[in-house]
Amino acid sequence: MVGRAGRAGLGEIGDSILISQPQDLPKVRELLMSPMNQAVSGMHMFEGKGLRHLLLSCISLGIANTRPQLQEVAKYTLLAVQNDRLEVNIKKLVDSVIKNLFKLGALKESCGKIKEKVDPLGNVSVKMDTSTMNDSVQESTPSKMKKVVVLSNSSKLVVSELGCAAIKGGLELSRAHLLYEDLSDAQSCLVLQGHLHLLYLVTPYETADQIKPNMQVYYEVLTRLKPNERKVAKTLGMTESVTVKMLSNNPIKNVPERVINRFYVTLMLYDLWNEMPVFQVSEKYQISRGIVQNLMTISATFATNVVNFCEELEEFWPYAYLLRGMGQRLSHCCVRELLPLMDLPAVKQSRAKQLYNAGYKTLQSIAKASAADLVESIEFMSSRVANQLIAASKMLLLEKVENLREEAQDVLDGVENHDTLANQTKRL
Repeated sequence: MVGRAGRAGLGEIGDSILISQPQDLPKVRELLMSPMNQAVSGMHMFEGKGLRHLLLSCISLGIANTRPQLQEVAKYTLLAVQNDRLEVNIKKLVDSVIKNLFKLGALKESCGKIKEKVDPLGNVSVKMDTSTMNDSVQESTPSKMKKVVVLSNSSKLVVSELGCAAIKGGLELSRAHLLYEDLSDAQSCLVLQGHLHLLYLVTPYETADQIKPNMQVYYEVLTRLKPNERKVAKTLGMTESVTVKMLSNNPIKNVPERVINRFYVTLMLYDLWNEMPVFQVSEKYQISRGIVQNLMTISATFATNVVNFCEELEEFWPYAYLLRGMGQRLSHCCVRELLPLMDLPAVKQSRAKQLYNAGYKTLQSIAKASAADLVESIEFMSSRVANQLIAASKMLLLEKVENLREEAQDVLDGVENHDTLANQTKRL
């Protein structure tokens, strides 16, 4: 076997030995003798979703920004090699993807306005002009208030603010539109008497689509909400009449289904946020523990994505400050005081509470402690674990110090005679 079969650095060729049970030998022979699986491109599937991400990245990175250049990029993909086999017309598919990117609000013309309001999903019509005489993009607004964009071969394409926000947030464009709408709707009625409304904004859409609410459980949870929590429910349209319809299993028409499903997942997340154990949340909402555990991880990631998304859009700058830090707490689902201790390896919530109650509330206090003190103060802690915690605390503190030094050096690099500035600072 050629490659990394042997030890790295000791040779390029090594032996690979497969040991199997006698009853598995037929399967092993079939595995070794069967032909390799064929690699087939999937960039054209789901309305060209894969190609859409490729072209958007090329425009964002400045690799290609015109229609012919994007078509040239597509020629170097596996999809272009297999276009006859897959019965795909590359040029038509690229044009279709460009149209979709405009309709999704991810692209705009370079001669357009510096800042534009995000158009509703699908409120743009794009026409392709094969002529190269016109260097600009033509716009017209028909009587139906639907913007028509005519692109020529020399029209320069740039990524819109929404597209940049979606890229930085790692969001699929259709999800980015939903998030934009939800954040816009919440701007005029955001309830900050608790964390429930903010948790709704960082509830992942994918999980909400996968979990079907149990209406009986939903009704019981809604009726037990506190007054400030009921305000959030009413803001989202979950009124008393909607609650009664849940109990009677009548169809709910005045609230979108995605809002109902998403708020149900938010209530689960809210209980986890308030330190309810995973198994209790699982029993309360009649959901498997694996889904509940996975919800914490996905929500923490999505919260970080939402913060990155908001930082790219000026109108959402308050959200970036409100939601920052929620991802870290969601990943652990503990009180804020325990978050620094949760960064230590192999420290769960129960161990963090032990350390906090024993007076070790920061990494500095653990780094200064001795292993004997930790063993004496913390129940069921061995000397080996105590030494590991002390070493890990010192390592984390050193990393923070190095990061601060790098930031300080970056600031001083932009100042002339920074040695003089440093001396003046010391005098102060």
